[in-house]
Amino acid sequence: MSDTDYLGELIPVCDPYTLENKTILITGASSGIGRATARIASLQGANVILVGRHKKSLLQTLDEMENRSRHGIEEFDLNEIDAIPDWLKSITKNLGIQINGLAHFAGIHETVPLRVIQRKSMDAVMNVNLYSALALLKACTNKNVFMSGGSIVLTSSVMGQVGQAGVVTYSASKGAVIATVKSSALELAKSKIRVNAVVPGMVHTNMFDDLVRNMPEDQFEKMQSYHPLGFGEPEDVAHSVIYLLSDAAKWVTGTALVVDGGYTCH
Repeated sequence: MSDTDYLGELIPVCDPYTLENKTILITGASSGIGRATARIASLQGANVILVGRHKKSLLQTLDEMENRSRHGIEEFDLNEIDAIPDWLKSITKNLGIQINGLAHFAGIHETVPLRVIQRKSMDAVMNVNLYSALALLKACTNKNVFMSGGSIVLTSSVMGQVGQAGVVTYSASKGAVIATVKSSALELAKSKIRVNAVVPGMVHTNMFDDLVRNMPEDQFEKMQSYHPLGFGEPEDVAHSVIYLLSDAAKWVTGTALVVDGGYTCH
């Protein structure tokens, strides 16, 4: 019996994690998890639109990506909440495309105790962490903007699931993202658009560096001990985002995928 007889007809294996021929828009692509996701998405064959406030940083991300000429950059400040739907509609119209996936990483973190909290700081956190996500979701309901069968991934945080003193506004914004995902997933299901969130623990990013820069050593060690697998790297979260963007997750919607090194096991 020959090998051919034994094996029979060979069946091509399809990679469900591929992003080949998909257009993925990534906000917060200037650094951290957004940059890592952009780089991995390009390796998976996606055409990526990088969004951020600073062109120089976006170009640095672009330099790290596969097939550089396939991707583009868009300078935009997501604090301009009311302008987001028309801005996204103009991108798709000008490029003559529909978006297959959106990963929203733009966000800010503030440590502000309740006794000194001010409306201005509350608005700043909510604008970027929550209201921009809502505006992007609204934009995706516009005709010819988002492709049926596409995927939207928002970014929450373990602080949206557990408490920590001094970060009440940040926690509120990230908890609201999880609630947003559940309701918007139901509303967009009729358009065959999936909506999910990733829920990272502490990851080595610029935000992480700012948080621990002046932290006492004993406090740093205590925080590290809360992560049984140690602090994460941007790629650890990015791989989970790629999964949610891909067809491998075509039956996954309305969920918050925790990627936290074991933080929420406590």
